[in-house]
Amino acid sequence: MTVNEALDILGIAESPVTKEMIKSTHRRLLSKYHPDRNPDGHVMAQKINIARDFLFTLTEPIRPSSNQSSYQNSYRGYSQPFVKYVRGMIVTKEYEYAVTYVSGNTFRFREVLKEHWFKWNPDEKRWWRDGLFPIEEYLAKANLY
Repeated sequence: MTVNEALDILGIAESPVTKEMIKSTHRRLLSKYHPDRNPDGHVMAQKINIARDFLFTLTEPIRPSSNQSSYQNSYRGYSQPFVKYVRGMIVTKEYEYAVTYVSGNTFRFREVLKEHWFKWNPDEKRWWRDGLFPIEEYLAKANLY
């Protein structure tokens, strides 16, 4: 996911983007697309959550860019994290720190995560592991539900 994709999902076009702007937009959109209110909004609600999590992991100022190619925008050395949605979970890999995080709907996969040496962080409410572990590839190959 790139910065522009995340900002498009949230519908933010202003520059610079602040954390408060992301939070308020996230709340507004999630109330509109939450599955309890909108049965067809499940996929959009997941995209909104992924976009918010992605933007919150960025360390540099967030600015929409129109003049950069998607390659330049999505790859800035190793500072920009990799974010992927797998089986209801959000897998984030921070290359700069060589850490893999798993958040979202992890309850049914907690034993698998423990098997692969992930640890639960109750403060951040997500699983983590040192190293760039391919948990999303493992879950996809194993067809775990």
